[in-house]
Amino acid sequence: MISRRFRTRTWLVGQFIRVTAKDWHRVKNHILRIERASFVHSIMGSEHSLTEAASSPTAITLLVVVERCVQPAAYAMANKLEEFDDLPGAKDDLHQGHEDTMYLSSVAVAREWRKRGLGSALEREVITIAHNNGFPRITAHIRSSAHLDNHITKSVLHTFPNWYGTGEAFDYVELDLKSHQHD
Repeated sequence: MISRRFRTRTWLVGQFIRVTAKDWHRVKNHILRIERASFVHSIMGSEHSLTEAASSPTAITLLVVVERCVQPAAYAMANKLEEFDDLPGAKDDLHQGHEDTMYLSSVAVAREWRKRGLGSALEREVITIAHNNGFPRITAHIRSSAHLDNHITKSVLHTFPNWYGTGEAFDYVELDLKSHQHD
């Protein structure tokens, strides 16, 4: 596993840990714990689906461990858009099949660590890794009410008023770092 130190806007310090397919079995239970506490059943990833996603050679799976804490505090998963060709919004994306887009499928922060900048830090890190791996475009589904970090821009491509029966509106968006804006 590869790790990199970070500091959030709230001065929280920790490590981003890049999880590979061979490392998955060591962190799976931590990610499942965060997943189950973060999402309603209709949008929660199953153990099988998360294991399959993490096993993809193009996947980006990041775990966050905050300094002086035993339990991981958050995680993010992303993969190329073509892995999500059945997902509303993603399946109709004009870039589907071009292999130039990374889809950020999940960002989840354990309840006790929310509102401290970890989700935003994870989003920025995934965008950076995706750009560094030759994906100039990043998309995601996010709650329409979500406020993004000041360093991330979003362009709403489509809105879904009742995302998978959650009663919440979600937007299919293109994300980028303000410093990576394309002309």
